[in-house]
Amino acid sequence: MKQISWVAAPYGQLTPRTEAYVGKQFRVATAVAREAFDPNGKMRLIADYDVHAASTGEPPMNRPVLVVLEGANDWQFLVRLTTRLRIELPYLPDLLHWHSQGKIVMVPVGGGDPISWPERFQPLGFHELHLYDREQWPETDVRQRAIDRVNARPGCRGALTSKRSVENFLHTDAISAAGGGELNFGDHDPVGSLLARSWYRQTPACLPWESLSRRTQRRLTARAKRWLNTIAILHMTAHLLAERDPAGEVLGWLQTIRDLVEMDRLSTACAEARPRI
Repeated sequence: MKQISWVAAPYGQLTPRTEAYVGKQFRVATAVAREAFDPNGKMRLIADYDVHAASTGEPPMNRPVLVVLEGANDWQFLVRLTTRLRIELPYLPDLLHWHSQGKIVMVPVGGGDPISWPERFQPLGFHELHLYDREQWPETDVRQRAIDRVNARPGCRGALTSKRSVENFLHTDAISAAGGGELNFGDHDPVGSLLARSWYRQTPACLPWESLSRRTQRRLTARAKRWLNTIAILHMTAHLLAERDPAGEVLGWLQTIRDLVEMDRLSTACAEARPRI
């Protein structure tokens, strides 16, 4: 059996024949192509070009770990926080470096029904980490059932945030230091929305927030969430994280990614050591 090549290539550079082949083999090519992208926002497609591997179901060699998140903001949170914390905690995995090496690939599921998320990429045969925001009841129950299904799959791990979203793990001191002003929030408050409202109310002669269209509110909230996960996150420290996350939940997610990458490395080494027939 020949070496299997798993590649991350710009979506627009793939031929229609290749796109059609991957879609036929795995039934998830469209989802991956449209939703999986690097930190710079360029569309990516994960493709296996070995027909024999697709038909036999044998595990691919040198495969990445899929980090399945709800959106790009969650990826920015993990990458930027880890990069910042490695100054104080150098043992943490370098997610950005691992991503550039192809050891991990971020896959945002892009919304929709959480029930469809756990098995969306199962045909690819990768190890996966699924991290979903808790949100609020009854959505929390739906997401917890989805996470339970992820954890029932071999080589996959899933976690539901104990707080409403990853933004709730930010410290108010970090937000203030980044220039976001004083913002008070609890574990289950909509941080992005609260920050957007705070910023909007500082606008001279502004209309009441409640009078804005839902589309405008969503746009302003999305801008605030992006700022929280790209700018405010850079002012987090190990001490501030420990105050917001005394149970070490965030560090646990990072350790899980490391464990899955190590698991994949060991399985690849074992497969390469097997005698060829």
